[in-house]
Amino acid sequence: AVVSTQSTGETLGLSHLTGTSYLRAYMHGYFIHMKLYREARDIVQPFAFSEYKEKRVKEKLAVPDRIEKRALPKINKNLAIKDLHKGGTLMGDDRFGSLFTDANFQVDEESEQFKLINPTV
Repeated sequence: AVVSTQSTGETLGLSHLTGTSYLRAYMHGYFIHMKLYREARDIVQPFAFSEYKEKRVKEKLAVPDRIEKRALPKINKNLAIKDLHKGGTLMGDDRFGSLFTDANFQVDEESEQFKLINPTV
């Protein structure tokens, strides 16, 4: 059940259901069955999901722009990119600085052990 206000009920065109089991008064709003709410919302705003989806895709595509502006290290470049996607804490931390500067810490992505830990689908 969803608790909504009277204005939400009017916006969705459900005000005629006030007092029925589909739209019951409760405190300062109304209980609406979740299925009824979703169907009414989809009828009133038919392109809301597609607009949301397009917005999320644009946000996801904007992430590489942010990464390209920042200088990536030559050692463990893929690890640095993954770190930046997750928030970018490794490169800024002094404890892990040599992970991106010392060649002894280079991750061999062609090794059998790496492939077992990080399988590709």
